[in-house]
Amino acid sequence: MRTRDYKASVLNHLYRTGGGTRQEIMGSLQMRLNNIVAACNELLASGEIVREDTTRLRNVKLHLHEDRFMALGAEHATETLRLVLLDCRHREHARGTVRLAPELSGRARLDRIALEMRKFLRQHLVDPRCRLVSAGFADVAIFDKATGRSIYSAHVKDWVDQPVREVLQESMGVQTAVMTRSDAGCCADVFRERPTGPADNLLYLVVHNGIGSCLILGGRPLHDFLPSSGEMQIAVGTAGSSSRVMLESVSSTAGMTEKFLALHPRSPKEAARTTWRDIDAAARRGDAAAADILRIGGGTLGIIAANLAGFVGVDRIIVNCEVDDSQKLYRGAFETSLRENIIEPLKKSLSVAFTDYDEFNNATGAAIISQNEYFSASDLRE
Repeated sequence: MRTRDYKASVLNHLYRTGGGTRQEIMGSLQMRLNNIVAACNELLASGEIVREDTTRLRNVKLHLHEDRFMALGAEHATETLRLVLLDCRHREHARGTVRLAPELSGRARLDRIALEMRKFLRQHLVDPRCRLVSAGFADVAIFDKATGRSIYSAHVKDWVDQPVREVLQESMGVQTAVMTRSDAGCCADVFRERPTGPADNLLYLVVHNGIGSCLILGGRPLHDFLPSSGEMQIAVGTAGSSSRVMLESVSSTAGMTEKFLALHPRSPKEAARTTWRDIDAAARRGDAAAADILRIGGGTLGIIAANLAGFVGVDRIIVNCEVDDSQKLYRGAFETSLRENIIEPLKKSLSVAFTDYDEFNNATGAAIISQNEYFSASDLRE
């Protein structure tokens, strides 16, 4: 193994564990101590790693120099591009939102996105000690992870077969990961609770303007090498719905709001401000139709979750949504339906948690996934 491979393995180990002495690194990587010492000395000299105690040379913990391994995360939505800059400890250094005209489409839209990502870096990556090593892009579209090209988006015109990863990687000059927004949001949430990533089997659901999902099996997404969102369509089919669009029309915030407005017409300005908090408020006032919208929405998603969880045998489910009192009826219907439809062995063991929606969650997750890929490429052993 070459010296640069030893160094890469040390960096990967420190990223995954948060730090360690040379002896601890040697034991974990199963490498000879003289090779570890040589690699660590070079990394210390280059400033890529630092000593926890600068007064000691022996038996001292080593850590990554956090600012030398920055990651840019971006979330591409219909009308916005959200951007975050993280260090290798997943601490946020900057965030920002760029408005994108809905009519901006195709390659012109992709070029504009690349331009805005470069502008964001020029504005916030100003310290010469900081170095960008990776970028992540959470896309509104379904895409092919093998090629990094978009497949289809119901919300962005002409966002078909766009060379997203190729263009962004060339523009950023660093390794770039492309993923769905559901995968990115899942990554952000699970890494907050466990810095080394998920170790179990997990179903992650996003309830917002649409419905997103991510299945984690043994710590890795199920669809690593498949077009994303496929597992949701399988579950929708087994639940008897004709399409994922039908599920979103029933269970997403946008779908439930549309049904509510059909029953309670409002002016265009009022309609644009209507959220499911208004639906919940109406249900609390005794509006049976509003209550049914929330119960049916939560209950339908519960059936889908039960199908997915039972199909692969997950240990827990995380639902990312706006967690407040206005969702109690929806969440209650979801959990009741899930328990009623889940297979018997999982009824007692399956845990369910709700995490609060954060508009920068997906951009954060995209940055983290890109860092994981950057360091994982160096997972070597002697």
